[in-house]
Amino acid sequence: MWQLADELHLSISDISQISGIGTLDLKASKEKKSSVFIPRRKAVLTTIRKLEAKKELGDKN
Repeated sequence: MWQLADELHLSISDISQISGIGTLDLKASKEKKSSVFIPRRKAVLTTIRKLEAKKELGDKN
């Protein structure tokens, strides 16, 4: 998810709007610590699908 978001130059706020995951939860999930927060799997998978679709649309333009 984060790799796609970085490739698309999306902010945490943008990802929050796409995913429905709160900005604080997203910030916590991006931390490089052993006790990292991980949002619900379904929300992450849905977000990845949306970001992949957004990337494909961007590649065609």
